[in-house]
Amino acid sequence: MMMRSPIHTIRIAVALISLGLAISAGRTIVELWQRRDVVDVRKRELAKIQAENNTLQDKLKDMGSDAYVERVARDQLGMIKEGETIVMLPEGAVQGRESGEEKNIPNWKKWWSLFF
Repeated sequence: MMMRSPIHTIRIAVALISLGLAISAGRTIVELWQRRDVVDVRKRELAKIQAENNTLQDKLKDMGSDAYVERVARDQLGMIKEGETIVMLPEGAVQGRESGEEKNIPNWKKWWSLFF
């Protein structure tokens, strides 16, 4: 039987350790490459969510304004300011609306025909 020298054994051990480290590094590189795609997807999602957040912040600022409160009070709650008068027309008072005949008639003529 032939005896191996200690240098030969050390070389084999170093080669095996180097091979193991190379395989481990290769796997790590592949995992990082795959995760890079995930990071890109998350960045796009973050940009989309930030844009939506900005839109909602603007809407929140608008909802806090007096003009918005007044618009909601008038349009949805039917409220009026003090001193204003509501004009309500009976149903069917304005004729021809569906036929499209009155699309070109000025509003003052429509009012004139309503009262006279």
